[in-house]
Amino acid sequence: MKRIFTLVFTLGTFVFAANAQKNNSLSAYEIKVKPTGIKDSLLYLCIYTFDKQHFVDTALRAKDGTYTFKKKRTLDKGMYLLATQKMAKLADIIISENDKFSFSFDTADVVNSMKFINSPENDKFTELVHFMADKTKELMSFKEELKGKTDSVKQFAEKNKKINEEVVQFRKDFIT
Repeated sequence: MKRIFTLVFTLGTFVFAANAQKNNSLSAYEIKVKPTGIKDSLLYLCIYTFDKQHFVDTALRAKDGTYTFKKKRTLDKGMYLLATQKMAKLADIIISENDKFSFSFDTADVVNSMKFINSPENDKFTELVHFMADKTKELMSFKEELKGKTDSVKQFAEKNKKINEEVVQFRKDFIT
């Protein structure tokens, strides 16, 4: 009877350990970053919490210029910041269900050069950032056109209202 109990206990422990190992490998994150125009030996991954940023991980620069953030645990969902050694902000990224992806960008024009692989939520986020930047440029350009004209305040207010409505609609579409 003791042999059967020992055998069942050993087998159960083995199955439990194998399952835990399998779940551990499934819950690991891996984010590869390939920035152009930066020579820092390391980058930081930080999470935004209210008005603060907290360190989550550090990645060292590989010979090919990539940085890989990798751990055997999941990341909390949310907005993250990629920062240099001197804590200069490089980029914002979203972590949701998928925390295995890669991206590249050029530090000369981060917003327009962001390219993600295996991260549809960050593709959509980049689309939102581009849209917001375009609308801001459009409004500032219109403001310049109005300089020196009569009734410019009213025209600017109307244009601002129109652009704001477009932004609200885009955000609604973005969320759904």
